[in-house]
Amino acid sequence: MLFRSILTDLAKGSQLRLVEKQGEWIKVNYGISENWVSANDVQTIWRPSEFSRQLSVVAIPNVPFGSVDVEREIPKLANENRDKWGFIISNQIYESDFHDKAFAHRDAQLIEKYMSTSLGIVPSQIFKFLDVSGHQATSNGFSRLVSRLNNKPSELLVYLNGYAEVDKITDEVTLIGTSSDDSASKISLNSLLDGFANLPLTNLTIIADLDFINPSTKRESLAVLSAIVTNQIPNSTLIFAANTNQRSYLYAEPNGVQKRHSIFTYYLANSIKEGNTDWKSIRSYLERNVSFTSRSIFNAAQDIRFFGSDSLKLVD
Repeated sequence: MLFRSILTDLAKGSQLRLVEKQGEWIKVNYGISENWVSANDVQTIWRPSEFSRQLSVVAIPNVPFGSVDVEREIPKLANENRDKWGFIISNQIYESDFHDKAFAHRDAQLIEKYMSTSLGIVPSQIFKFLDVSGHQATSNGFSRLVSRLNNKPSELLVYLNGYAEVDKITDEVTLIGTSSDDSASKISLNSLLDGFANLPLTNLTIIADLDFINPSTKRESLAVLSAIVTNQIPNSTLIFAANTNQRSYLYAEPNGVQKRHSIFTYYLANSIKEGNTDWKSIRSYLERNVSFTSRSIFNAAQDIRFFGSDSLKLVD
């Protein structure tokens, strides 16, 4: 296909209205005309308010991990602990009609780095799964964790990242897998958290950077989901990046700062980097910064939800 108007010199951070995508090319509004840019040179982002169902793109360079401030000089806050484990699911590349979730893999890499460097989790005891297709793949990953725990009392830190929705019939929270098969791609977080709750855990932390693509008014769905864990494990904490009627936004300012992470995951890592390891301090830090940044950049609300005990710590 021959495109007559191709943008080859676009400033980093430029934000343009997306018109359509054809293969490796994206048509955008540039001034009063429509032009094409390479899909490899831009990142799709969601717009708020009246544009909430439309997309924009922001021009980004290929920047290696370690170039963003929270990716460098990560502090060591704990010694290695063989009783601590990590479990990560992060979905970025979707086979279905969903657009790729920007920087989800980089978010997972960041959290994995903080688990091993700051929080004392042995690298071989971190289970990381990228682009999980659906329920069966998630079940297989969970089974691997169970086999390694071998019924031994342990501490577990879970990080989930991806598109999510609240089922209109059951009210259950679903993490959307990357499979193009709609029925097979549904990952019931109620079932997954029930599995975690029945493990021999002395301490459980679940961090969920969920981007609700179909905003739901059933805000209590997260409270019901969290109760599955908190009713079983007293020493448990669950924190969500946003309410079920909100999006989890990318930290990308038009013509400005590009943090290459979600707002929530960026500030979570930055809080730990600043030495906050108890959930009371981390929660306060996130409540101050996530909502402020979301409103500043996108003029849209993004309020974290917290359940469980804020007296728990990420390190002993």
